[in-house]
Amino acid sequence: MYADVIWLLNLLFDTWLLWLTAIVLKRSVSIKRLLLGGFVGSVIVIGVLSPYSVWFSHPLTKLVISVLMVLTTFGFHKFKAVGQALLTLYFLTFAIGGGMIAILNLLDSSYSVEGNVLTTTAGGFGHPVSWAFVLGSFPVLLYFSKRRLTQFETKAQTYEGVFDFRLTLHDSEIRGKGFVDTGNHLREPVSGHPVIFLNAALFNAMDPWMEKMIAAPMEAVASPLGNERAFCLIPFRTMGNTSSMVAGFYPEELMLSKGASVWTTTKVLVAFTSTNISPSGEYDALLHPSLVSSHPITYGEAGG
Repeated sequence: MYADVIWLLNLLFDTWLLWLTAIVLKRSVSIKRLLLGGFVGSVIVIGVLSPYSVWFSHPLTKLVISVLMVLTTFGFHKFKAVGQALLTLYFLTFAIGGGMIAILNLLDSSYSVEGNVLTTTAGGFGHPVSWAFVLGSFPVLLYFSKRRLTQFETKAQTYEGVFDFRLTLHDSEIRGKGFVDTGNHLREPVSGHPVIFLNAALFNAMDPWMEKMIAAPMEAVASPLGNERAFCLIPFRTMGNTSSMVAGFYPEELMLSKGASVWTTTKVLVAFTSTNISPSGEYDALLHPSLVSSHPITYGEAGG
């Protein structure tokens, strides 16, 4: 048994896992810190091979070493950040470790679990599957980080941009979730008020005139029905660079909330759309970025 080779393999694995953790959490970490964190994790190999193997095999010791790995690599800013990094590291460890065991079971059954240690009958330089994971992981990791983790990041960014909203329009209240669309810069040209787009299916008080205004605003203006409400026509361009008009309605109030933060305004216009704003159903409205750019009111401040 070559203890130094086993230690090197463990060092590379721990460094690899920390690198993947940094990518998932979108944290910038130097190679030096990654190697130092991997070195801290590899200490457990030396401990297991020492007379203190019983102590180093204890779950509490492993937890302490894991925390030290995270602190060495990412530093300490907040307890929440440390806990997030620790849980991500464990998740990746279990996922990749499970994959290794599955591959070992598929390619070679010459391994066994003795206590807390996975052992194989390979030579002293380590099992080929382990080395294949380390050496082959780097190009795979680059591909995975660019293609697969982009989906994870997009999902997280989408969640961060979703707010609960309560809209009062024509004495009717509409509740739902809105997504802050950074590409939505539409404003009413005279007042400069921002425009939000709302799924028309949410508005139960829709009358025939409003339906016509949404479907064909120019025709609705040319042939009034006599029950018109306050509105304005807003010029805009579609993705195909086609000029068009959309009907904007003046709400009594729009309230956005996220956690304990609240934004309220009356200086906004609502444009309804019959198209599906979110195919996945995660939100019902596209919000203007300026609506949440001001300082919010927290529930504590509002109550005080």
